[in-house]
Amino acid sequence: MPDAQGSFELFHVVSGVLTLMADGEVATVGTGESARLRSDRIYRYVNDESVPTTFFRTVVLAR
Repeated sequence: MPDAQGSFELFHVVSGVLTLMADGEVATVGTGESARLRSDRIYRYVNDESVPTTFFRTVVLAR
């Protein structure tokens, strides 16, 4: 279920690759990279690689 309108999440990949998917778009975030994703819609994130992925996720909820 999506978060409140205006909410977003920040992802920072420490190691590996994280794949983000939303609204039919796909983005990959590699080691040392960061990304921002609107979380007021349906989305998902996965590790499609054969090695572990370590990442930080910060959720910013709108009120």
